[in-house]
Amino acid sequence: MNTASIERPSKHRNAGYAIERYCPRCEEYWPADEEFFHPRPGGRLDSWCRACSNEYRRQHRQTKH
Repeated sequence: MNTASIERPSKHRNAGYAIERYCPRCEEYWPADEEFFHPRPGGRLDSWCRACSNEYRRQHRQTKH
């Protein structure tokens, strides 16, 4: 499969008031800060927004017990 033909949204965009980051799980843009994305080592932000990350963790925590 040729991945060059798949159009993906930009990871970041300038919304005028702030830089926004794209969450590939919910397919929405959120402000690129620690309020909306979990911090990662090196000053980076997680790829999924906090809501998606928390939902995923909650679902997988329930299936393990």
